[in-house]
Amino acid sequence: MKHHQIARNFGITIGIIVLFRIWAVLALRFINHQKK
Repeated sequence: MKHHQIARNFGITIGIIVLFRIWAVLALRFINHQKK
């Protein structure tokens, strides 16, 4: 594995985690909004 491949994979992993976090927050807000 070359350095730029590791950096790219790390960036993709971070991106997926960030997207998942945002999706989870939106889902929680939607559920809370539905309960009211």
